[in-house]
Amino acid sequence: MLVMAKSAALYRGRIGNSIGLLVLGSVFAAIYHFVGLRAVSSMIQSIAGIFIVICLFAGVHLTADAIAQEKREGTLGLLFLTPLTPFQIVLGKMVACSLSGFYWLLIAVPLLSLMLIVGGLSGREMVMVVAAGLNTLFLSAAVGMYASTRHTERKKAGALGSWIMIFFWMGAPGLALLFGELNFQPWTIRAMELLGIGGAMIMFAGPAPRTFSSPWINLGVLHLVGWVFVALATWSLKRNWQEVSARKRRTFREWWKNLSLGKPEVRLRLRQKLLNRNPFLWLASRERLRALGVWIATAIFVIATGVSVAVGGLAAMVVVMLTLAICFFHRGGAAATSAHQLQMEYEQGTLEMIMSTPLAAEEIIRGQILAVRRLFRGPVMIVLILHALAIAVLLGISPGRNEYRTAALVAVHGAMYLFDLHALAWAGMWCLMFVRDGRNAAGAAVVRVTLVPVMIVMIGMTAGGIAGWYFDFGFEPSFPQIVISWLAVAILNNLWWLRQTRKKLPEQIRVFAMKRYSPQERLTWLGALGRWLGTKLRGAAGSNRTGASASAAGGM
Repeated sequence: MLVMAKSAALYRGRIGNSIGLLVLGSVFAAIYHFVGLRAVSSMIQSIAGIFIVICLFAGVHLTADAIAQEKREGTLGLLFLTPLTPFQIVLGKMVACSLSGFYWLLIAVPLLSLMLIVGGLSGREMVMVVAAGLNTLFLSAAVGMYASTRHTERKKAGALGSWIMIFFWMGAPGLALLFGELNFQPWTIRAMELLGIGGAMIMFAGPAPRTFSSPWINLGVLHLVGWVFVALATWSLKRNWQEVSARKRRTFREWWKNLSLGKPEVRLRLRQKLLNRNPFLWLASRERLRALGVWIATAIFVIATGVSVAVGGLAAMVVVMLTLAICFFHRGGAAATSAHQLQMEYEQGTLEMIMSTPLAAEEIIRGQILAVRRLFRGPVMIVLILHALAIAVLLGISPGRNEYRTAALVAVHGAMYLFDLHALAWAGMWCLMFVRDGRNAAGAAVVRVTLVPVMIVMIGMTAGGIAGWYFDFGFEPSFPQIVISWLAVAILNNLWWLRQTRKKLPEQIRVFAMKRYSPQERLTWLGALGRWLGTKLRGAAGSNRTGASASAAGGM
């Protein structure tokens, strides 16, 4: 904790949090001044939702490498030579690594206090939101510590912790809904409700089966679950702090390689099939289990959708959410797949070797795009069939105006789903060239291609509502107008990204391949500002010295 308290990143985080709080407070004051309490009340749900979602995954992200890094560096055994017990090591690491996340959460507390002052939020609701956020951060950090004791790589530990938190966020409430429709025992439904993070939030925290008469019970259960994960991390640390023997690991790797790449004759057939078509396509398509994972995830979503339709009692919104979830999963998978092989070749130091062959950068890009299409063509076809079935059902039973409108919306979503996959295959490679950590390339691409159009439409709607109220003109766009606006913005955004990547990506890949041997320091915006000020000050000082020297020479 002492090392973390003195770290420069923590001080930069405090400065950034202070600036963020100042900006958000100014925006809140402006909205309250021009619009009034009505707009403030509508902001509460958004702020509470952002608050709780940050808490869900911030703890996992901060603690996923706490023990894993010690394992990789071989220093975990030194900690056991100190008087510290395994529980003290786990608890100290968790608190130290979560300290910056705690500072992040302090931004929301003054904003909620302002809402309490102006009357948009009661004191009980404010205490509940803050307590639920801190409790969720504790649970997330505990889950991250447990995952960190199970793996030596941060990526795998973070993935395990994220999936566990997704279960508490969406899985447990979804199971409670499903158990209720299937007439399970009441205690099983109640147990799933108590494990859902949504039950502890009055306003927003994802899907919640119902509102508890006492959310504090749900809060207490989740807090106990957090301590259970701390105990599991302590137990796992005592059993897994030593490295596995090299023989056992090598045997497992050989088994996994044979399972993933196939037997020699299978590899030969795949090489003969793809190598002449495009060498990089063969490199990116060798692992069979990656395609199997996409098929398994798609099958899970499809089966869940089928069960929802067969039960009949579930709301149509559940089917819609499952369909949107599988489409969003495919979007993220396409972005991750497009960047995976390039990142792996870069980390292994073989990308520059590939670039030194007669294979051009354009052929590498084409091979990667073909690999994405080859991996997702089957699952995408299933999703498109589901869209077609939905349209057929809507138009087959007494079609009316609402049915035609819904069928058109489903068709538009299917078309944009295909267009987004194509754009994300390019944007994933582009974002890999510029992100600080290559593992974040897929997320950056999804944000730029999928979420930015939605954010633009939401900002436009908010600005139009405020302008309509201030200038006294009606601004109430209908749902079809909102959909058309989103469609236009999404199409323009995808076309811009395709044009940008097709034009500049080949040159950026050449630069990216050699960046390993010419590392450049990546500055934050504060560092860039300091460099700019230093350059200006040095330039001004040099001009003053030149003027003084010229005056002295003239006087002589």
